[in-house]
Amino acid sequence: MPEGHTVHRLADAFTAHFVGDVLHASSPQGRFTDGAGTIDGRRLLKAEAWGKQMFLLFEADLWLRVHLGMYGMWRFAGPGLAGIGRRMRRDARSYVAFRNGEPCRICATPIRMQIMAGRKLYWCPTCQTG
Repeated sequence: MPEGHTVHRLADAFTAHFVGDVLHASSPQGRFTDGAGTIDGRRLLKAEAWGKQMFLLFEADLWLRVHLGMYGMWRFAGPGLAGIGRRMRRDARSYVAFRNGEPCRICATPIRMQIMAGRKLYWCPTCQTG
């Protein structure tokens, strides 16, 4: 099941890549055909996440609420969008996450990574000492 941090990363990806753009929507499984038609061709104004819910605001004050459920995912299609799920982990705003060995954006010390309790932990050994 996608957890809250996954939904927040997805909302950040929408903000970074799509806010301000006119989007095209479809319903691959056919369960959202009418809703997809309502937002298709509209400009995305805002993307935000609250817990495991994502909200997208389109022009004409139309809101789309997304909950990914047990096995949900979001697929992006179109020129330049392949792999966006992987790219959003390396967001330019990230200071340390997913940047092992790269210079810290504050002090230029190489970022370190350690696996702790089965998860990757990233930090700057100079800026994050405590």
